[in-house]
Amino acid sequence: MAKTWICDCGRRNSADRDTCVDCERARPDQPERRVKAKVMRRCEVDDGTIDERGYCSSANAFVSWAWCPFVCPLCRHPLTWDGVCFACFGCSTGKREDWTIPGDRYETQKGHWYMVEQGPFRVCTPEQNAEAVKIVMAVLEGKLTVEQGQEMIELVVQ
Repeated sequence: MAKTWICDCGRRNSADRDTCVDCERARPDQPERRVKAKVMRRCEVDDGTIDERGYCSSANAFVSWAWCPFVCPLCRHPLTWDGVCFACFGCSTGKREDWTIPGDRYETQKGHWYMVEQGPFRVCTPEQNAEAVKIVMAVLEGKLTVEQGQEMIELVVQ
């Protein structure tokens, strides 16, 4: 369908007309379309080139202020930098027992997001989580060292 144009008098006219049906005024000139220039941004940390997704060419990583560009392989909703999908929790059943962390885990280092673990990850059960919280509390209270706590948590979540 052809686009119409509106005269200064308020009348809508068909696209094939060069003058208004009511007042015979000439069709106004079309404004020139402006082409967006691609602006290349520079990374504030290492002066590398940053693309539209926030990827820094110099660091080969995403800048720390960028949104996570990755999506869940199951539902296509955005993931967090921790690899978590808050839409489907990495499962198709919806059951808590089936939850996973479908994405890779990233951490910020020197102003950029770097992958530190490749996903997917299994999510611990509520019972394992409760045990891990007890271990963390024991470390915070000084009953266990950090190393002892890490060893115990590894045993709990296996």
